[in-house]
Amino acid sequence: MDRSRVPEIKNISEIIIPNVKTVELSNGIKVHCLNSGTQDVLKLEVVFNAGRPVELKNVASRATQEMLKEGTSTMSNHEISERVDFFGTYIESTFNLDDNTIGFYCLKRYFKEILPILSEVLFDPVFPEKELDGWKQNSKQKLKVDLERTDVLSYRTLTEQIYGKEHPYGYNSTAQLFDNITRADLLSHYQQFYVSGNCQIFLTGKVGQEEIDLVEEFIAGKMKSGPNSKALLPEVYSSPSRLVVPVKSDVQASLRMGYRLFSKEHKDYNDMYVLNNLFGGYFGSRLMMNIREEKGLTYNIYSSLDTFKHDGYFYVGSEASSENVNQVVDEINKEMNILKTELVSEQELLMLKNYLMGGFLSMLDGPFNAGEVAKSYLSDGLDFSLFEKLIKRVNQIQAEDLREVANKYLNAKDFDIVIVGDDSEN
Repeated sequence: MDRSRVPEIKNISEIIIPNVKTVELSNGIKVHCLNSGTQDVLKLEVVFNAGRPVELKNVASRATQEMLKEGTSTMSNHEISERVDFFGTYIESTFNLDDNTIGFYCLKRYFKEILPILSEVLFDPVFPEKELDGWKQNSKQKLKVDLERTDVLSYRTLTEQIYGKEHPYGYNSTAQLFDNITRADLLSHYQQFYVSGNCQIFLTGKVGQEEIDLVEEFIAGKMKSGPNSKALLPEVYSSPSRLVVPVKSDVQASLRMGYRLFSKEHKDYNDMYVLNNLFGGYFGSRLMMNIREEKGLTYNIYSSLDTFKHDGYFYVGSEASSENVNQVVDEINKEMNILKTELVSEQELLMLKNYLMGGFLSMLDGPFNAGEVAKSYLSDGLDFSLFEKLIKRVNQIQAEDLREVANKYLNAKDFDIVIVGDDSEN
């Protein structure tokens, strides 16, 4: 092998999308099954539409989910952990802005042993006061540490600027909000939103009829019936602004600039997905090549297209010295203007497409990874075929298409700008 020769780049022309079979249980809950893999392992996730857009009190969604496995009428949190640990696993309870999820990984032969434990955790939580008090203290301490970081402050400030302080996607957790949460709030949130109409189940790995029957028995058979909850989303009224948040810190200033955009189902999402990666979504992006590699103004700079179930936004993030932050903003605007006026070269576009197609292959590598991709669409109420359309669009998109979408969405006048750091240069 001649190691002095650069390996030939192979174009990825086709990606096989795994088949997700959806089964409806007796109470209407949909179980999305991805039967794949070579090992006898399984992953179960029970997902509830119980996030911020439906909550009636700020932080109730997060508190309910994080407290869910803190004890039942017959088991303490320690006993729950001990019982599932015996089978070499643990029950994982997670949340995002839209959904709350609880589930586990396990060997297939232990599925019928662990599922009844999860069922008890899910349908008999007691939300003990002592553990709730501990959760409040831990949450406030973590928040205190986070608020010492300029990157956290800039991100929180930007989302608040875009959506407003009262919007589910805009409000920020505070010590006061944690203190205001009560056990009654958790019980209310649980009883109203952990119901059949708000639930989807994802079963991945070596899935058979036996596992589906067990889910019917221990999940569908025990879950309270109820409708799918409607999001409580106020109107968003905002105009672009520049905000400098002065802090005393030895670290670099943190820059975030962005604006409200759209969710995955928007007609321009696929094109914007490609443009975002070209602009600042990977190491070979325009922002990286200019602002880091050529000018050395920052160690890291990126752009991100963040989507939620009901909305989304686009932003650019970086850290730089206070005296360089304004120059970084100017260079970001310069790169946006270039993409609006000049066509991307065939070579750069080919490199970008190969990067994205390779990323899709990685995302689908193994049943659990593929299951996460499917969940990202199905849990938002979208058809999984949208992911296949995204892949096809990446292969088909041309330089003219990217210039057109850049002119629609890369306009400096639309961006909120937040700088957190020493304001002496700003």
